[in-house]
Amino acid sequence: MALKTLGAFGVGVVVGWTGRSVFGSTRELMVQALVIAHQVRGRVKRVIAERFESAEDLFAEGRARYDAEEEASPMDVEDGGAAEPRGRAA
Repeated sequence: MALKTLGAFGVGVVVGWTGRSVFGSTRELMVQALVIAHQVRGRVKRVIAERFESAEDLFAEGRARYDAEEEASPMDVEDGGAAEPRGRAA
């Protein structure tokens, strides 16, 4: 009986030690993978934000040039005050 109990204790220690080392290393790998995933997510968000900012700048510049051309072009005032910019089809 004592040998059986001692053997069960030994097997329990070995299984516990092995399980802890396997799950401990797996946990560390999972944590490292999550750290990398957060880093990638941050970089992707930054790249996307830069692209959207570039697109907004492009649209703003286009709108500013359009407005500048509209203000600079002479207007026709033949229809009693109804002004149409020159160069456009009626």
